[in-house]
Amino acid sequence: MSIPRGAMSLHAWTVAWLCLLTGCHAFLSSSDTTHHSSRSYPCDERRQNGSVLAECNRRGLREVPRTVSAYVTELDLSNNLIARITNASFPPLPNVTRINLNHNANRGQGNPSLRESGMQITDGAFLGLLRLRELLLEDNQLGAIPAALPASLEELSLVQNSIVSVSKTHTATLRHLRRLHLAWNCHFVCNKTFAAEDGAFASLARLELLSLSFNNLARVPLGLPGSLRKLFLSNAGIARVGRDDFQGLHNLRLLDLSGNCPRCFNAPFPCTPCAGDSSIDIHPLAFQPLSRLAYLNLSSTSLRVVPASWFANMTSLKVLHLEFNYLAHEMAAGEFLTQLPRLQVLDLSFNYRQAEYPLRLNVSTNFAALRSLRALHLRGYVFQELRREDVRPLVALPRLKTINLGVNFIRQIDFDLFQDFPGLRLIYLSENRISPLVGGHDAQSSLGNLHGHDAQSPLGNVSGVQSSLGNFSVHGHDAQSSLGNLHGHNVQSPLGNFSDTQSSLVNFSDTQSSPGNVSLHRHGHRLQPRSADPAFNPHANFYHDTRPLVKPQCAAYGKALDLSLNSIFFIGERQFASFRDVACLNLSSNGNAQVLRGTEFAALPRLKYLDLTDNRLDFDDDRALGELRELEVLDLSRNAHYFRVAGVTHRLGFLQNLTRLRVLNLSHNGIYTLTDHALRSASLEELVFRGNRLDVLWGADDHRYWPLFQGLHNLTQLDLSFNRLQRIPEQAFLSLPRMLTELRVSNNALRAFAWALLRTLPALRLLDLSANRLTSVTRGLSAHAPSLRTLLLARNHIAQLPGGFLSGAASLERLDLSANLLRTINRSTLADDAAANTRLAVLELGGNPLDCSCAIRDFRAWMDEHPRITIPRLTDVACASPGDQKGKSVVSLELATCVSDTVAAILFFFSFSVTAAVLGAALAHHVFSWDVWFLYHVCLAKVRGYRSLSTAAAAQHSVYDAYVSYDVRDACVADWVINELRRRLEEGEDGDSGKNVLLCLEDRDWDPGLAVIDNLARSITAEQEDDFSC
Repeated sequence: MSIPRGAMSLHAWTVAWLCLLTGCHAFLSSSDTTHHSSRSYPCDERRQNGSVLAECNRRGLREVPRTVSAYVTELDLSNNLIARITNASFPPLPNVTRINLNHNANRGQGNPSLRESGMQITDGAFLGLLRLRELLLEDNQLGAIPAALPASLEELSLVQNSIVSVSKTHTATLRHLRRLHLAWNCHFVCNKTFAAEDGAFASLARLELLSLSFNNLARVPLGLPGSLRKLFLSNAGIARVGRDDFQGLHNLRLLDLSGNCPRCFNAPFPCTPCAGDSSIDIHPLAFQPLSRLAYLNLSSTSLRVVPASWFANMTSLKVLHLEFNYLAHEMAAGEFLTQLPRLQVLDLSFNYRQAEYPLRLNVSTNFAALRSLRALHLRGYVFQELRREDVRPLVALPRLKTINLGVNFIRQIDFDLFQDFPGLRLIYLSENRISPLVGGHDAQSSLGNLHGHDAQSPLGNVSGVQSSLGNFSVHGHDAQSSLGNLHGHNVQSPLGNFSDTQSSLVNFSDTQSSPGNVSLHRHGHRLQPRSADPAFNPHANFYHDTRPLVKPQCAAYGKALDLSLNSIFFIGERQFASFRDVACLNLSSNGNAQVLRGTEFAALPRLKYLDLTDNRLDFDDDRALGELRELEVLDLSRNAHYFRVAGVTHRLGFLQNLTRLRVLNLSHNGIYTLTDHALRSASLEELVFRGNRLDVLWGADDHRYWPLFQGLHNLTQLDLSFNRLQRIPEQAFLSLPRMLTELRVSNNALRAFAWALLRTLPALRLLDLSANRLTSVTRGLSAHAPSLRTLLLARNHIAQLPGGFLSGAASLERLDLSANLLRTINRSTLADDAAANTRLAVLELGGNPLDCSCAIRDFRAWMDEHPRITIPRLTDVACASPGDQKGKSVVSLELATCVSDTVAAILFFFSFSVTAAVLGAALAHHVFSWDVWFLYHVCLAKVRGYRSLSTAAAAQHSVYDAYVSYDVRDACVADWVINELRRRLEEGEDGDSGKNVLLCLEDRDWDPGLAVIDNLARSITAEQEDDFSC
């Protein structure tokens, strides 16, 4: 890996010097963390209920990471770009029991390595995983079941692939398989037939669940193993079920045959009915072997008759789905109902007759035989009036807890009929045309056409009613429903929730919960989007939603009544006279625009949860809701109609009269003015004030509303998100209740925050400032908020964290700094000295433009020193610079050449000094060598005294044989004397062993600094023989 540019110019060569001094090992060991990181990367590993989970999902991986720890038991690799699995793909994983590879080879993900045949899996690629029990390979465009799978496998999911055949060869080695999911491989637009070889599943002697839904099977597969407990054959193109098709399935508990010969009128998905729009042909004795069956789904099979013989041997049946058929007449006869003594849930929804709008509901007296029935769903029958005699057969049902009459376009109801059902816990009347009661009569019958519907016949436009009813469920979600809460009998899909006949098939949280269990967590009473479709779930039931009919928090208080999405535009004096025992009431989306006077709910003395969302209520009376002495939760969100009208009275003084109110939701009302300048309540614990206009209420020039929340003395949770706040006035902050434990100010426009004012909230545990425009944070957080446990600062503009930011923050457990502008994080910021005492468990940093130069080294070292502090999704903690590191995770950087600034400075000055000294000495020797030599001898002569060595030696030993005088200015002469004459006389001829002559030469032998005449005299005196002149 290349070294970041711009940061290494000083370090690169200094490392070599340090290596020479220390042998490199000690130096590099402190900086090279790439191969010794104690953190899991790119996966997040955590422990949960005795298992070790490696979360590698949604990380853009193209291969299985080699860094997964050997002790991991569950490996999630879903939603990546892994297009090929080979024998060498997995590192040694001796303990892994579950691998999730869903959604990897999906063309919609833009994977360039993906082939037309989808994910490529080598034969035996998983054989090395000896303990593997669960393998998920959904949505990978696989063309066949992978070969040579581990014998230990107990669950295999191949949903949403391109598999069109199953043979004995595919299943021969899966001896221990218990659950096999093959749904959604050839459905809707698939022009092939799903070929299941006879006996293909017979060898799976331990198989308990088999899902073949949404495949063009055309018939029930033959040779199914007797061990099966759950069989899903929904939308499988099966037109006929023979007598022996389920022979031998004595252990079967769940059977889903829905969507075979479907009811296709106005279906919002590709739908092909059987010939002549006929119903599925089921032999009268086809279900005879299924004596233990507890769940049967025959939805959308175009049934017109339900033979009683089907259930002659089904003595254990508890759940029966018959929605989206043509059973309106069968409901009036109901002979089959006498064969279901243990039935607990019956769904007959959307069995309406086309082009008809009957006056009354017509149900058989045989319903009285359902003595064990707990939930009855009759949505989409479509009728005008509901009278006491219409439901008389149901009165005799002693265990009936839930009755669902939603989406029936009911105009008139005799509410007194519900007094005959003292055991009811949930009455669901949502999405009808129920109008206000005036003097004991509904307003629609008294006042005529108030909502544009014909008082006599709403079916003047029959197609309109059919259209609204025809848009039935796709992907488990009813297109007509705007509440999103439809069937409450099974919160989870039967695929994942159904166990056996001994388990509870109905989730009656309303009968088992108590008000003390009502959660006040942050999402407990937030208004959730009503029409947001959930993500497609191929395992969910296709024809009915499995979510609760009402909010669990509401149902936990007791008996619940849902009248949402009706036409109760005002509340009559006898509207609720028949519901004195109701504790949970939903009146949302009724267009109610009245002024509440404190008498409307007088008939509901036990009411504790009231939902009035999506209305137009006018708060002009301080007596409003004063009759509800037991009310604990009040939802007034999305009543913005009058709050947005200038000059209209907006009184919320009624809150102080609700002495037991704990939760109040005023979200999305656009409140920018109030008649009362402060809210008052001695009991309120949670206030949701999202989506209003505190920026106007707390304006710079208007001080009246600064103490808006001061009178809420018992408030512990306050949500001020989405209020367009650019600043919080100091006096307004000081007026916040001191008991606050949670304060949310997210999704505003705050540019600064007065951190010091947090001292006025000594009990604060959670502070949410995410999605603002903050550019800085405080130094020393603990000094201002010592009790803070969670601080959320995501999606701000914070570019730098001050030193000591977390110093002493011993109570902080979670810090979210994701999606800011942080480029580097210093060790001083993270309170390294107090790390042993901190509770910090989660630090979120993804989405910051980190500068991965050597400046990041301190943070990397801190990460490795504190492995117990989780940093989620390290793949998102990525570099933005320098260019060659962009997009790489900070964990993957090679920092072996980085040194600290102090060490670098010391090495620099040391090496600079040595280099400068060497260069200086060489330069001086080259330029000033003779001068230095001359000065040296002059100084030495002054110290020792001057005496010519040559003269003394000559005088003593008569050194010279001759003195040569010549013209030193003539180069030719000087050259001849030195190179010819001197050589011949002093060195002699080649091979001449005679005595050489020692010459006295002016340039060579005269003493420097001595006068010429003295040198000449001394030369003549020292010679022994002749004087030569040139």
